Amino acid sequence: MAIEMLKGAVAGILYNLPNLTPELIREHLEKLSKVPGLEATPDELEKLAKEFESKLNVSMSKGWVVKEDFTPWLAKARRDIDPYYWDRYRKILELKDFPPTVIAKIDEVTDRTLDLLENPAKKGAWDRRGMVVGHVQSGKTANYIGLICKAADAGYKLIIVIAGIQNSLRNQTQERIDEGFVGRDSSRLETGREHRLIGVGKIDATNLPITLTTCVHDFNKKTASSFGVQLSALKMPTVLVIKKNSKTLDNLINWLKEHNTTGGEIASPMLLIDDEADNASIDINSSPEKSSKINSQIRQLLNLFDKKCYVGYTATPFANIFVDPYTVNDMLKEDLFPRDFIVTLDEPSNYFGADKVFIGNKNSTFLREIVDNEDTLPIRHRIDHNVTEIPESLKKAIRTFILVRCLRLIRKQNGRHNSMLINASRFLALQSQLRNLVHDYLKRLEQRIRYEAAKSTHEALRDEFVASIHRTWDEEFCHLDHGWQKIQSNLLEAISPIKVIEVNSRSPGALNYRDYADSGLNIIA
Repeated sequence: MAIEMLKGAVAGILYNLPNLTPELIREHLEKLSKVPGLEATPDELEKLAKEFESKLNVSMSKGWVVKEDFTPWLAKARRDIDPYYWDRYRKILELKDFPPTVIAKIDEVTDRTLDLLENPAKKGAWDRRGMVVGHVQSGKTANYIGLICKAADAGYKLIIVIAGIQNSLRNQTQERIDEGFVGRDSSRLETGREHRLIGVGKIDATNLPITLTTCVHDFNKKTASSFGVQLSALKMPTVLVIKKNSKTLDNLINWLKEHNTTGGEIASPMLLIDDEADNASIDINSSPEKSSKINSQIRQLLNLFDKKCYVGYTATPFANIFVDPYTVNDMLKEDLFPRDFIVTLDEPSNYFGADKVFIGNKNSTFLREIVDNEDTLPIRHRIDHNVTEIPESLKKAIRTFILVRCLRLIRKQNGRHNSMLINASRFLALQSQLRNLVHDYLKRLEQRIRYEAAKSTHEALRDEFVASIHRTWDEEFCHLDHGWQKIQSNLLEAISPIKVIEVNSRSPGALNYRDYADSGLNIIA
């Protein structure tokens, strides 16, 4: 109890300090631990210090900007902008334990990007095109949700997010936007059930935006029409999260035309965010007279509005920057070249990406060479190859994954998702064989753990399966400050929820994280 009280007291101080160092964290812990009721041992203080370091002592630089001449407008307009949506989102980031320095940089970078868009209050027609470049899995979605919030605060009334080419990616993006911008569970919109506030809606539900898509279904003309939205006079910010799909884009374009009562271009300021802008958005047609289907549809969509901004988000911008900036089609007009600005997002200091694994680290502990696969599944194999057993290296990887689950349980991270990926063949038949063999090995481990792990350590280690897990613990994790006895007592809880699933073109929707938001999804894929 004293430890939790100490942790809460120190957190209240540290979250408000701009320049944290490991020394400063330990100084405040030491000072407060002398207060009656907040006492802690040196070991407990060091554990807390490391926990705060991992959460708070993370920095992020603001990246770089390449831009054409453009007059900034945000500073002058800020006095009249109520940061309602951004303030809600910032509070959600704090609740998710984003380090203060990272939140500050997201604030700064999204301000800078918004300033490169056009002022939505500007009269007349305007058209801005740009790109934001970030690292893989380094916070691009968090960044553009922040931009959406600030754009809505500034006066953008229609925000369209094109989120990947798969249903699962679109649904996940909708969930994130529901939580960080909309504030209610969009899955209830089509059922007529009472609204359920989530995320930012629990902080303040005064001005909830309208969403014309849900985390269950993509854009549907009938559902969208039921909201009675007047495109020429939108009062509340309205968001759509759509799949990068030709049919979906066609439906949206037709719906926008049908609901445009002015007859000309739609007057409401529109922000179009193209997630993974290098994927399917690029015109790959060799003829200058014709454009690729999705590329032409995105351009048609932009041309419906007289006030619009296009921002492509990607980790791999090479195709985008080599778009011919002078390509102009009489009907489609300009291509999607980021002619006005390019913003880079630097990764946070705790970002774990390809550089740390592959570059300048010849003795990497992250990479293990697999040398025992050739007899069972060679690197080069035919479509009719038959797999009858899995190599010891894969069995060890599975045991390691179970031990990681144990450690997360000990660290009270029970509700977190845990995933292990096996990618050994491109052939679907072999993927099915591997899935069955892995499932069989996992179930044999679970069965032996169920019967043996409750026994004393001496008795349990007589079992070959429990002993193999113990060997893996000794080889990989014995340097940690958790004894084997504690690991053994958590083995059954760690292994029992793990499922083995096959993920390929025959198994749509297999990675359904949403249904396990509270308990965490534990899978070997």
